Amino acid sequence: MSDAIAASAAIVRQAGSGESIPLGFAPPHPTVRVKLAAGDGAGLGIVEYEAPPGYAPPPVLHRHTREAFGIYVLAGAVGVAFEDREVTVAAGGLVWVPRGTWFRWWVAGDQPVRWLGMFLPGGFEGFFAATRDAARSAAATGGRAAVMAALQNVKAQYGDEMLTAPAVSR
Repeated sequence: MSDAIAASAAIVRQAGSGESIPLGFAPPHPTVRVKLAAGDGAGLGIVEYEAPPGYAPPPVLHRHTREAFGIYVLAGAVGVAFEDREVTVAAGGLVWVPRGTWFRWWVAGDQPVRWLGMFLPGGFEGFFAATRDAARSAAATGGRAAVMAALQNVKAQYGDEMLTAPAVSR
């Protein structure tokens, strides 16, 4: 039986369903589960994102050029920096990032964070598996430079742009 149960055009995803996609080569690293994809016909993508305490992507602002992005925090807290401010959002809080807005995030505090990431329109949720697959393939055939080039290609494919210099202190 599939983890997606369609009934009267409804889509149901059970707890723990969806492929667990590790981001990075060695733990502790974040993991993503795609809960709803553009191909499901709902018009948006939803991922369940888990990251360990202290985790932070590179301290560079980035933006999504094709979709808006939302974070609904389920557990823990996430810090988010924009060009003009930083905020910390705890469980039950929401951050909505309009398309084209520069931002970055990190795990705030000493607890793991778990959130639902929403992409409108859907499509960006494919970024996580594409990143994993490109990095693994490049690592098998080349060194760090090959991996970085492969990741840049995936970022371009999904419209994820980064500023070229660190823009925030974290």
